[in-house]
Amino acid sequence: MPRFEADKTDSIRFNQLDKTLTLNPNDPDANYEKGEILLRLCRDSEALEYFERALKQDPSHMRSWVGKGRVFTLQKKYDEAEECFAKVPKDDEIHIEAQNASCLNKWYDDRRGQGSAKITETAYETAHNDELEQWMSQHITHIQNLKTLLNKFRGARDGQRRKIGHVFHAELVRCFYEQDSSPKVISVERNDIERCTTDVDIELEGNIFIQAWRGAMPFDYDLGNILSKRRDRFDINWCEELEPVLKKLQQLPSKIGKGFVINYAPNTNGLEPSPLYKFCTENKCVMMMRQDRPHIIVYGSSDFKYKDEACQIARTLGRPLRFLLGDWKKLQDQGRDPIAESAYGIDMSKPLYNKLCNMNKDDLLKYATQHLKVPHYENLIDLNRDALLVCVLRQVSVQDNDCPEDKPQSDS
Repeated sequence: MPRFEADKTDSIRFNQLDKTLTLNPNDPDANYEKGEILLRLCRDSEALEYFERALKQDPSHMRSWVGKGRVFTLQKKYDEAEECFAKVPKDDEIHIEAQNASCLNKWYDDRRGQGSAKITETAYETAHNDELEQWMSQHITHIQNLKTLLNKFRGARDGQRRKIGHVFHAELVRCFYEQDSSPKVISVERNDIERCTTDVDIELEGNIFIQAWRGAMPFDYDLGNILSKRRDRFDINWCEELEPVLKKLQQLPSKIGKGFVINYAPNTNGLEPSPLYKFCTENKCVMMMRQDRPHIIVYGSSDFKYKDEACQIARTLGRPLRFLLGDWKKLQDQGRDPIAESAYGIDMSKPLYNKLCNMNKDDLLKYATQHLKVPHYENLIDLNRDALLVCVLRQVSVQDNDCPEDKPQSDS
């Protein structure tokens, strides 16, 4: 389970609460508040202790019942969580909060149940995976440890389907192997780089280490909401959502090399990963791409050093790239819109996007045909103005890239 470090505000409040609890260890409100901070930092077991202390002194402390239920959700104890939320009566001021927590608890329970379902490969998947397996068999002597990946690919299954994570891993290996330019793939399945703590899926030239992660994300922002400046509030459980990516980051070498977690989300869902940078370092980042969006979005710390290598990877994968490095609040203070950029690669602060948003339908049609060279004009003309704007913005976003075009190296 990931653990966030307390920021300055939380640290100050921790000290204040510790002083209060030193004088009165049984103060229900202080115990509850400390439990809330600990839960927000993903320290669930410690948080539970403080919620239970509060409830021991005041069994009617409803916020502590909700906090205790949220801990149980995190610990996958869904029935126990529901029992806690049910303690809050309908006439209590936090009843709605308890109901929202209950809905989230049921959602996580359902999602995990769906994730364990046994799925059979489609005819397309079977043909694709057979061809990928044959490719690995033919190149088994060309890439170090490829036989290990091939054995996993053949043997590990989810029901009647080969594991989609191994499929994505193999697809990346072939992509890097067959590209015309550097960095080329050297080896796969390396667990000997830093003692026994690393598990590198792909090693590329130039000490580039990659972890492949194919997994869906639960939340999304609709482009229409972004354009209308609406923001729907999601009670995102970051402790839950960031656990897979934190595991991947921890498997990359910490002291040497350039680390990249490459994620592929196979459906239309996406996550607003604003705290993700806290787990990245100057030499580790996360590159997320989605089936229905063109961009690769790079999440990392503000001091991430290997932008050039990230651009090389993006070019190999044939996608434009957007860097979202550091605290999203600071990016917003700079005039950027990290939610829109994360979801669609669109930086709405750029004059072009503002100009497009203010165009009427005729001007949008003219821009689409003259500047974007969009084919099938007859399909566009039937769209209403808002639908046409969405179409144009998506086309423009494909050309919006944080990586400069390849240029001849200067003498310097």
